Amino acid sequence: MHGASRSVLQCLVLFLSLATLAVSDSCNTTENLALLQSTRPHPVALEGVPGYHRRNDSYPVLPNAGFERVQEMALLQSPTFGSVEGVAAADFDGDGILDHFLCSMNDMNPGVSQAESTQRLLRGLGGPDGAFEEVTEAAGLFGPRCSAVAAGDLDNDGDADLVTANVLEPSGGCKVWLNDGTGVFTEVLDAIDTASCPGFPGSVALGDVNNDGRLDAYIGAFNDVVADTQNLPSSLLIGDGTGNFDLAVDSGAEFPEWPCVASFMDLDDDGDSDIIVATCNRLVNGPGGVVTPIFTPIYIFRNSFAQDGNVKFENDVDGFGIGVRTGLWMNVAFGDLNGDGLLDIFMGQAGCATLTEAGCPAGLRHALFRNNGNGTYTDVANEAGVAIHPFNWGAAFIDLENSGTQDLITVGKLPILVAPASVNPGTVYRNDGSFPWTLLDPLDVGVDSGTGLSVGDFDNDGLEDVVVQNFGPTVPPANATQSVAVFLHNRNKAKNGWLKVVLEGRCSNRDGIGAKVKLTYTTYLRSTGRRWRKVVRTQVKAVVSGSSFFSSHDKVITFGLGLRGKAKVLEVQWPNGAMQRVRLPKRKQSRKLVKVNENCKRARHGKAYRWAVGS
Repeated sequence: MHGASRSVLQCLVLFLSLATLAVSDSCNTTENLALLQSTRPHPVALEGVPGYHRRNDSYPVLPNAGFERVQEMALLQSPTFGSVEGVAAADFDGDGILDHFLCSMNDMNPGVSQAESTQRLLRGLGGPDGAFEEVTEAAGLFGPRCSAVAAGDLDNDGDADLVTANVLEPSGGCKVWLNDGTGVFTEVLDAIDTASCPGFPGSVALGDVNNDGRLDAYIGAFNDVVADTQNLPSSLLIGDGTGNFDLAVDSGAEFPEWPCVASFMDLDDDGDSDIIVATCNRLVNGPGGVVTPIFTPIYIFRNSFAQDGNVKFENDVDGFGIGVRTGLWMNVAFGDLNGDGLLDIFMGQAGCATLTEAGCPAGLRHALFRNNGNGTYTDVANEAGVAIHPFNWGAAFIDLENSGTQDLITVGKLPILVAPASVNPGTVYRNDGSFPWTLLDPLDVGVDSGTGLSVGDFDNDGLEDVVVQNFGPTVPPANATQSVAVFLHNRNKAKNGWLKVVLEGRCSNRDGIGAKVKLTYTTYLRSTGRRWRKVVRTQVKAVVSGSSFFSSHDKVITFGLGLRGKAKVLEVQWPNGAMQRVRLPKRKQSRKLVKVNENCKRARHGKAYRWAVGS
């Protein structure tokens, strides 16, 4: 049997083993979510948390958290265990409308043609129905397959290129595609040679680890997860600005245990990009040949480049305050959970079938790491009420109705043979400015649920939409060869302000990947006496390529401003730590797109956490 086939089938065994840890009285996920809602504690205001602010609570709660399923794209998958595939959102042809690249990794159906299993490029046509046309062949992308994708401007020419990986390939599964600016791609042959591409490559992330203004890549070795198989090395690849990459030898970041997802981000605000890795896939043979899952830790590789000019990484979870946190970690999402201008982290994992405190072991719970402003993080997932919910693949922070608070969405589903209780139909938590967050009606992703998840505004109405790569039917064999990419349009039509920000790096990489953008703005909130008052608020978002699960979000940042919100000041921390402040004129304070060009001469260096502490 093909090695990768064994790996995913072994994953089935892994999660079947996990099912014995948390057995649900009901296999109905909707009933379990309702149970979770009914057992949640009463909200507690976060008066002791600096910067935390309430949202305007007057917005109606719409079905499916306000998202409508408007488009689908059929894809093929394995007839035996489904697919784990990502999606990338970007304006590939430069027409101002978001496009989507969909991975498809199927190569196991006998008699399936190349046309039926190729990766896809969908050109957005705009409008609230999420209309698109397939342009895969015209774009030069027809034929190859992939499981993971990251989009970014590899050659700094102003358009989005692609790096893809195929988890089914024991060698040579990494590809680079350069965009000519019109959405037509050319593969850069041997851009990542066979020796540099890890075996069974899974996640792809882009960032700049040496501050040379050229994007580098981290590709995780998803591994041929047969019990007792040796852990294969992942690859840190240094880009030369032409789409070609060289392997960074002995970087210190090669051997996280069985990684699922990795992301670049300056987590200690010292002016260089660190690497956070979610690991998930280690198995060992137990007595009687029973395969046992071994929980694996979160890794945070601290980059020393800013200190000594050398690209060298060291795992320092203790220094970041997280410590050894083992689990089956599947995703990474960055956002500002409490409006203090500091970047926080959500990490999802296997979750629980029984959605109660007693029925969900600590080792299976999701994590929400609040940034303490001093280079350390504290897990507040239990307080926020997000620790206990079903299985995660993709995850993202998103402001559902542009209220000014960042909400959380997750999706996930295990392959066949696993109880339906493990299906995450699209869990949505609304950030109310108090703990716990409000669990909303799930997304209309369906019982087949999803793996890859990407966020971006595909109809340009100021509200971020969602695209999810689905598994297929829960029970084979009927239609088990088809999965679906689902387009979910955000219809939360609250009359709130918003601001879009796009960065153009000049001494940094062109997309500003790895940058953090802090916004100071005014908005109106209800006071205790139900009277409206004007307040000043802050929030921060980051430009990331490669997070969620095997996926890449749009690089355009959307800030929700709340009722009558007016943006005042933008502060950009560029990937090298340099700070740039932009005061916005009145004509660009709401419902506008603002482009920030990096000013290399005027940008100053400094600790980013000083934005909030004592500001």
